[in-house]
Amino acid sequence: MDCYRMRANFIYGSWEFLLSETPPITYITFESSSIFTIPDNFVYSPNVRTLDLSRNFLHDVPVTICNLINLQSLQLWVNPLTRLPIELAALTSLQDLNVSSTHLPVYPRELCLPSLRTLILGDNTLTTLPDEISNMTSLTELNVGLNSLTHVPATIANMPSLRLLHLFSNHLSALPLLPSSLVELDLWSNQIHTPDILHGCTALTTLNLGKNGLTGTPNFTQFTCLHTLKITFNTMATFPILPPSIEEVDIGFNTPVLTVPEDIGHHCPNLKKIILPTQGLAAPTGFTETRNWFIRKL
Repeated sequence: MDCYRMRANFIYGSWEFLLSETPPITYITFESSSIFTIPDNFVYSPNVRTLDLSRNFLHDVPVTICNLINLQSLQLWVNPLTRLPIELAALTSLQDLNVSSTHLPVYPRELCLPSLRTLILGDNTLTTLPDEISNMTSLTELNVGLNSLTHVPATIANMPSLRLLHLFSNHLSALPLLPSSLVELDLWSNQIHTPDILHGCTALTTLNLGKNGLTGTPNFTQFTCLHTLKITFNTMATFPILPPSIEEVDIGFNTPVLTVPEDIGHHCPNLKKIILPTQGLAAPTGFTETRNWFIRKL
């Protein structure tokens, strides 16, 4: 990859760009360049595959970016944006879009592009997602953590390629049917009080339900492929019911401290680590105490 850092100097009202002409430019970065705008006389090469405008002071995204007809990655994170122009829909080759930490209140339905594979929308002010997210049939990762979502569109079930879904730190108390392709789901710090409302994601290997107000005795046996479970900062009354596939469970900072069933190793033959305050607790059969967790004896 040919990578060039474009150094922009604002001198006497004109922009000076220092740029090598050969070989063809495929990667341009203005990261952390303290720029407020992209000048009109900037030359957009059709060879550019990646444009990084992150960590600047851009209030608007210039629609002239659409001239980068082969652009695959657009990095806009950490800019004071308030909107994304729908003209960006012309970037039909775009695969990776990051607009996290930009004060974005709405993600336009027009930008639910079938070509996108990664969409990072974390740390914004979103309250909802468009129903058209199902148009992103190639999307494998969606990050909408640190927003103000109160619901997720039911159309998310129609995203056959989605594998990683990050919904942490929102205001979700319920979820629709989720894609069966999901392998990682992060719901840290929401209001999901029971795993029983998680439907469709039968291929999950990693699940985070920490700080959700889980109570009673949560049952996770529906997740037959689950390897890693994080359920810290909850108020479960007794130790959760785990699937035989589980390899690691973190139940730290639960109130009260939970007693681990003596025969947990028999019911969960793949379990290698249990993370919780172990002081004063007896290690279950086949496990030994190390710092703040029990690990299976070799």
